[in-house]
Formats: sequence, C-alpha cells, structure tokens
Amino acid sequence: MRPFRNRHRDGRPAVFLSQYMQIARGKSPTESGLLTIPTVVGLLFASTIVGRIVSRTGRYKRWMVGGAISLTVGLLLMGTLDETTSLVELAAFMVLVGAGVGFMMQNLVLVTQNTVGQRDMGAGSSLIAFFRSLGGAIGVSALGAVLASKVASDLKAPETGGGIELATEQAAAA
Repeated sequence: MRPFRNRHRDGRPAVFLSQYMQIARGKSPTESGLLTIPTVVGLLFASTIVGRIVSRTGRYKRWMVGGAISLTVGLLLMGTLDETTSLVELAAFMVLVGAGVGFMMQNLVLVTQNTVGQRDMGAGSSLIAFFRSLGGAIGVSALGAVLASKVASDLKAPETGGGIELATEQAAAA
C-alpha cells in the first residue's frame, strides 16, 4: 500500500500529513496531531532566531533564499514518504519544512512593507494575507483531488487480492 507516495509537494504538508499518519501509519487522530509537532518546532525556532538576526542586522535576503531552499528540500524529501519511512526521518523532514516556512513567512511581510510606500503599506500587507490564503486554498483543493483519485483507484474489492483492506476486516480476522 503506497497511496501517499510523492503527494506532499504542495507547500502545505500539514493538511495531508495527518491523513498519512492515520491511513498509512495506523496512528490515531491524537497521535497524528502530536507527530506533526516537529514542523511547529522548526517554524518556531527558525522564525524567532531569524527574526532577531534580521532585526539586528537589517539583512533579510539571505534568509529568504535559505528558507526557500530549506522548504524545497524538506518538501522533496517528504515526497519520498511511504508507510515504511522511519518516524525520526519524517521528523527531520518536518523540521526542514517548518524552518523554511519560519525563515520566509514574516520576512515576506517585511520585504513587502519595505518595498511599498507608507501610504500603501496596509494594502501591501493585506495582499500578502490574501494571496497566502488563495494559494493555500488552491493547493489544498488540487492535491485533495489528486489524493481522492489515488485512494479511489487503490481501493479494490478484497476478493481481487489487492487494495486497501478495511480496519474492521483486519480486526475480525485477528
């Protein structure tokens, strides 16, 4: 069973990561939520440390580039996930993704506010929020459709010898 292989390249892994933990790894909803903590830890530390450095030096370009690289590498690594991937390895991938987001998220607002005039600062800041929401909605919708079609094609009748078995059938057989 590999329904989640190469499905986490959308920039929003947290949306589908809990489904991966529950379906491919057999974790409960609570466990799957707790297992995504490394992403939040990476984001927290990266944004805090980089925010202090940018405030002190005024230089943000290298952190934006570094964040983009970290996010891309983390998402590419998450694209290699399957049901046998070590949870420690997965946690490292999630920390990379979280750090990439932490490097870039607030610095993007800073770049925009430094680029637009003071009179247009509110419009620039609100456009960032709008396009983040719009991009997230489009990405989640598109990848949700891909995931749904992949899962539907992987669901085969148990008598054909393939596909995903229902948890109740596994429990009844045990």
